[in-house]
Amino acid sequence: MSLSSFLHPTHTPQEELETLFNMALSQDLGDALKILLLYMYVEKVSAEVIEVSGERKLKRILCRMPSKKRISRALAILRREGSLSEDEYRELRRIFRVLRCTRNSFLHRACGEECPAINLDDVVNGVQLYTSKAREYISRMLISWSTV
Repeated sequence: MSLSSFLHPTHTPQEELETLFNMALSQDLGDALKILLLYMYVEKVSAEVIEVSGERKLKRILCRMPSKKRISRALAILRREGSLSEDEYRELRRIFRVLRCTRNSFLHRACGEECPAINLDDVVNGVQLYTSKAREYISRMLISWSTV
């Protein structure tokens, strides 16, 4: 696997996404690095949701879109399409907001943001829920394309 294919934001083979997720759960990493990798994983899944959504404008600007917007748009698409309940949507937004804050404070230590506390297990559970809902949606969209 080449570095460029691993870092490519879209059309990520399932194995590479799983590798990124498994790396984030490695015992050898500190929590901040785990959060950083989980956030990157969520970004990649969000890009896939946007790609299959049929929203041409979003797809066109996907590479220039800030990660915060990419994730929030993907969550909104999943909620609008009925893949996420309102409670799941709110909980995932909360988890991803804390992930982003922690990532920012890790990358930009000068910011000194005070991030809300969150349990890493809650983050992992949220990421797994998001991934399963996103995969269901992506599969449904791909099947609908093949029957058209």
